[in-house]
Amino acid sequence: MTITSGLNLRSEPVVRDDTLLAVLANRAAIRIIEGPEFAGGYWWYRVSTTIQGQHREGWVASADIDGAPWIGPAPEACMDFGLPEGAISVATLPELQSGLLGTWAGCVRTEWVPAYWVTLTFRDDGTYSGIAMVGPTGERQPAFYHGSDADSPNKRYAINDLQDSLKGVGQIDIVFDTGSVNRGDLRNIRLMGDVLAFEFFHQGVYGPIAFELYRILVPG
Repeated sequence: MTITSGLNLRSEPVVRDDTLLAVLANRAAIRIIEGPEFAGGYWWYRVSTTIQGQHREGWVASADIDGAPWIGPAPEACMDFGLPEGAISVATLPELQSGLLGTWAGCVRTEWVPAYWVTLTFRDDGTYSGIAMVGPTGERQPAFYHGSDADSPNKRYAINDLQDSLKGVGQIDIVFDTGSVNRGDLRNIRLMGDVLAFEFFHQGVYGPIAFELYRILVPG
């Protein structure tokens, strides 16, 4: 569904006046039928939708240039969500560190609550952002289950090593509304092209909190 008002439906994945087909309202139901395709700084999807009782198809951008999402799933989207396990696409630590940069979306799985949808952005200055959507029970968990989704300069991460298995390890700082910061572990980081999977352990102990993500924005 759309999670912003005024999202443009276009005949092609191009920002141009002659490609505009319609403007979608907030929470309009859409179905992805093709994509993603990267063009003009955006990740695009071809979707189908219904506008005033008529079936329409076209392209929508999934997020703005800074990675803020414009489309998202229904609350139950993670019930049947799964990403194909592909071959790891990096061979060195610098390749993993640079490949992680950008914005990702997908599902978080824990043993405590039903799976829920998140969008994460990792930046080259070592900071990150995370936003979680409402889960199937109507509750909203923080993106990393612990802490707050509010942005903070103290939200930092580091990828420290690439193991012989080509899986990465690192740390991430979780920030709470009170201003306290807890450092946790990132383990089993697997970068498979535009698919990213990893496990988070809060304070290095509580987990795993498993992430299955696909890339929606590369850094400009």
